[in-house]
Amino acid sequence: MHGWRYRHDDLRDVKPIDADDEFEGRSVEDGAGRFIGSSYLPFISKIWKRIVAWAALVPLFFALQGVQSREGFKLGFLAGFAAHVGILYWIVYVVVQYGYLPFYVGIAAMLLLSAY
Repeated sequence: MHGWRYRHDDLRDVKPIDADDEFEGRSVEDGAGRFIGSSYLPFISKIWKRIVAWAALVPLFFALQGVQSREGFKLGFLAGFAAHVGILYWIVYVVVQYGYLPFYVGIAAMLLLSAY
């Protein structure tokens, strides 16, 4: 979607600003990570898990084409982080239920493990 503001790179070339202009490509790795994470859900058949896990990497590979190493690392890290948040969702329950710790500590533990 285009916003109402305009970016002026050149006075002859006026382009509308996209809503996610500064986050270009970020939704691709987030979607790939969520797609990979959804392949670990317990109620999905084994065939579907295998198809989803491999198909989820395709958009990430397209997003990684032609980017520098630093940007590629960020894209891969964010995709892995999004995938591991979906895979390690159960950590929150374990920390709260059996560790008798507050809910926010369980969320922090899950996010730290996902970033690791």
